[in-house]
Amino acid sequence: MLTRCLSIEDLERALSKGEPPEPVRIHLDGCRKCAARAREIDQNNAFLRRTSAGVASGIRDAVRKTDGKASAGAPEIEGFEFVRELHRGGQGVVYLARQTATKRMVAMKMLLSATLATSRQRRRFEREIEIAAGLRHPGIVTVFESGSTNDGWMWFAMEFVEGVPFDAFVNQRRPARREIVRIVADVCNAVAYAHQRGIIHRDLKPANIVIDSEGRPHVLDFGLAKVTGSAAPDAAVAATQDGEFMGTFAYAAPEQFHGAPRQVDTRTDVYALGTLLYEAVTGRHPFPASGSLAEFVRAVDTRDIDPPSSTARDLSPELEAVILCALAREPVRRYESAGMLERDLRRYLSGEPVEARRDSRWYLLRKAVHRHRFATAGVGILVLFAVTFAVMATVQARRVAHERDKALAAEGIAARTASTLADALRESNIERGRLLIHSGSHALAERIIWPEWFASGLADDLTGTRPPDDAAYWSLWELYSLSPCRRTMRSAASPMLRVALNRDAALIAGGSAGGTVHLWRTPDLEIVADLAGQGATITAVAFSPIADMLVTGDDAGFLTMWDVAARQHIGRFRASDCPIRNVVLAGDGATMLVHDNLRRFEVWSVDGRRLSAPPISLEGVRAFDADSTSRRIAVGGANDTATVISLDGSSASVELPPAIGPRQDVTGLRFSRDGRRLAMGREDGSVDVWDLASARRIWSARKHLASIGTLDFSPDGRLLASGGQDRQICVWDADMGSVRRALEGHATAVTLVRFIEGNAGLLSADFDGAVKVWDVADRPGVTTVTCPGRTIFNVAICADGRRLAASSAGGREPAVLCDLATGARVATLVGHRGVISGLAFSPDGSVLATGGYDHDVRMWDVGDGSCVGVLKGHENFVESVAFCLGGERLASCSDDNTVRIWDVGSRTCLMILRGHTGRCPMVAASPDGETVASCSIDGTIRVWSARDGSPRGVYTVSPPQSIRAICFTPDGRYILSGGDGTRISIWDLSEQRSAGVMDGSDHDVFCIKVSPDGRFAVTTTRGGAVQLWSLARKRNLVTLARDESAVFAACFTPDGRAIAFGGESGCVQTLRLDAFEPHILGNAGMWRVGNADGHGTDGASGPGRSGD
Repeated sequence: MLTRCLSIEDLERALSKGEPPEPVRIHLDGCRKCAARAREIDQNNAFLRRTSAGVASGIRDAVRKTDGKASAGAPEIEGFEFVRELHRGGQGVVYLARQTATKRMVAMKMLLSATLATSRQRRRFEREIEIAAGLRHPGIVTVFESGSTNDGWMWFAMEFVEGVPFDAFVNQRRPARREIVRIVADVCNAVAYAHQRGIIHRDLKPANIVIDSEGRPHVLDFGLAKVTGSAAPDAAVAATQDGEFMGTFAYAAPEQFHGAPRQVDTRTDVYALGTLLYEAVTGRHPFPASGSLAEFVRAVDTRDIDPPSSTARDLSPELEAVILCALAREPVRRYESAGMLERDLRRYLSGEPVEARRDSRWYLLRKAVHRHRFATAGVGILVLFAVTFAVMATVQARRVAHERDKALAAEGIAARTASTLADALRESNIERGRLLIHSGSHALAERIIWPEWFASGLADDLTGTRPPDDAAYWSLWELYSLSPCRRTMRSAASPMLRVALNRDAALIAGGSAGGTVHLWRTPDLEIVADLAGQGATITAVAFSPIADMLVTGDDAGFLTMWDVAARQHIGRFRASDCPIRNVVLAGDGATMLVHDNLRRFEVWSVDGRRLSAPPISLEGVRAFDADSTSRRIAVGGANDTATVISLDGSSASVELPPAIGPRQDVTGLRFSRDGRRLAMGREDGSVDVWDLASARRIWSARKHLASIGTLDFSPDGRLLASGGQDRQICVWDADMGSVRRALEGHATAVTLVRFIEGNAGLLSADFDGAVKVWDVADRPGVTTVTCPGRTIFNVAICADGRRLAASSAGGREPAVLCDLATGARVATLVGHRGVISGLAFSPDGSVLATGGYDHDVRMWDVGDGSCVGVLKGHENFVESVAFCLGGERLASCSDDNTVRIWDVGSRTCLMILRGHTGRCPMVAASPDGETVASCSIDGTIRVWSARDGSPRGVYTVSPPQSIRAICFTPDGRYILSGGDGTRISIWDLSEQRSAGVMDGSDHDVFCIKVSPDGRFAVTTTRGGAVQLWSLARKRNLVTLARDESAVFAACFTPDGRAIAFGGESGCVQTLRLDAFEPHILGNAGMWRVGNADGHGTDGASGPGRSGD
């Protein structure tokens, strides 16, 4: 018989095989202490068995269900080129890939099990995509695009951060303690952003925090995240179950080991952050693993943490208090959120008192009272009685005032919280919409963004002169810049199944499911009339080519003739025993070609007589068309066959041979206006164009993902439009077969595309009856002003907006002056040897200053282009010039690390400003001309007096990086700067400190300019993007334009309504900021009523009325 209590280790060994030995069992029956320990060990072992079983089954599933491609390499995904595998886990694999359209490197994460993944695994992966896509923060990896391959591989492409995990960064770089605290504070900022949106990470650990080359942290992997609040998924999607462990043992909070998902909240992430900080400053884990997993779990759940100062002797009491507060065992004693932890870390860095404290005397007293509760109970009761009377009087007197103040405070907090949450939800919806825009889901993006635009209250205030500073507006602007839909109309009464355009493309007829024919005028889609039918669903619509007659076919097999001018039907007869599929009127207007749902092809006269049909040897007709004279028809059907038949016998039939490869049904046919070519669409989404004289295929291409049902040539024959079941419209170069533009926006299959005469655009309709009018120009709103053909280094516009100057990479035209309105060349500036980098107009617009790689500064007469002065003195390339003091002086900066101030009248150098230790890419003058600022690759901005050269401040970016661009705001209070990296810095000159940053640049910044009204900034980047920023909101609003190569320069027009830009493309282009405002106004009517569903229009407008 045992005479002493067992140690925990002995007890674990005794219980490890189930039933304990007889002596141990007897001892447990008589010792309450050991019996309690035994029960605790049994509970821990049961938890570990459940956890181990889950992990093992996950590993087995991943191994068993991986379909072989993971080991053979990544599957092919259109638009991406895989480089190498970065990481492989039990559920997913991450590859380094290159996005072919943008040339940027991305991290491509794929669900490892592909088509064999369980529904739970797929839901988790979909949720990870949704969560990450809704988080737009510089410290959280951005998701660019997502999708799935045809063979079931789910994937998403995210920002690739070239760096090392947090623990490797600490071990290899050995950063100073303050640097570690700064990094953890930045991580807290990113996690707090997620917390504000109801996202709890649950798996924060060094491997999920990558530190880039500039020392900035990025949080990865939201695969185990928990969604709370209104954004929480339903039970079927929120895949965590009771008793299931989610996270990583070493960084898990005590409540995670309890297996109760409801106990996990923002404080769970705080605990993980505290563990990261403890490890980084001490070099050891708060609970070093020296025994079994059960011992580790028990230690986390029961043992007090060794103070970090016991290892790091020089640790300050303030930082130790912060760490211990984050690692408190009870969640109620921790920081409420990552944001509160960040604030205390920032206070520590700035030397301010922290709010975290060691356990106070009151807390220790409470713990002692709990241990001796019976001994102190009596004393407590006496004390309670002694003070009750005095307290009651005081409490009663203050109760009313306290409750009133409490109610008012709660009301204020609730109002602020509701406003904050509403703003966060709106921003999340807008960012989600932008993500859908970039992934090509434009119809869904419209459904998300339009309600946010109406909610802004600005939709009725568009004036065309002052674009709003609103993210929803610019998201719509971006959407319509990619798919320029000018107007959308939908029947309010019932869906329109078929739509037709009359002979001069001035009138649209739409047949509805209710039997009514709606007539609209193009291109504004204004309602003209409604023609009441017989109630049958209209399935075919066609205009006569020579008269104001309209023919409709219905699902009862009847054809009805209408006099459009008189607004009445003039004849009706039955042409088939099944629904009419299509009808075309011949050139004489008296003959109709009819195609029914049984794929039969017949010819009828308009007075109801059946005529002899031409012989057609096809298994079934799926498509046909008549040429402009209606003397020939083209018929297509099964097995990839198509035939051109002469109706009057004037020419022989032409058989068009099938394409090489699998046979596909011909689903669409269209003659060119001159009848020389025929376009053919197939079931697989491919398009052919044929020369009919030689029966030769001119080109064949495939862009659509499903069958093509409608095609049309432009009036001049240069373009071809196609629409298909994939809801996409493609505009092709009809001669070369290249896609000029892909238009997204229809929510269902496209049933009609027709070019509108007079270059008025393209009309389209879909199966639900939505009718759209599109711009088909390559880049609406963009005008090429001048195109010297060499790299554009700089552009400038004079103050009156009449002249534009552009400098390029040398050659015979190193700099030109152009008329901004017409693009006409005014003068060519010849004199510099080589590249001209700097350009600046004098305030009165009479003089242009240039700086070149020949080390010279030159001044030119804007009127005749003659050189009026040469300023020599710089010892290296002159990069930038700027007029100051009302044009009396000129500042220039150079690769010789200096800034020079010149007297314009005497052409002499007044001052040489030194201080930079690297070359100076740009100099700028304040609006009042009194101050000059310069930037350098040494990472500093220096501000000087333009009068005496005295220094007025030095600003340094952190972490250090090259600065290439600076600009003053119109009020002269702030300077904006950009360079290497994706961050725009804002500097407050009056307070001589940073005023914040704007994150989200596409690539390294080459140029930054502020609009004349001070509301917006425009930047150009190495990645070819021209981006617009809101200065009030400190965020990127929209990518205005994107070139395939770097864009070096941009500037606003004096009225702020357009931007000129140029770069490696060799052209200077202007882009109107109001270019897509007509598109937003034109589509607003369709979205105004119903707001989020996109169906119906304003009831006051009547059926089908588009409205504004």
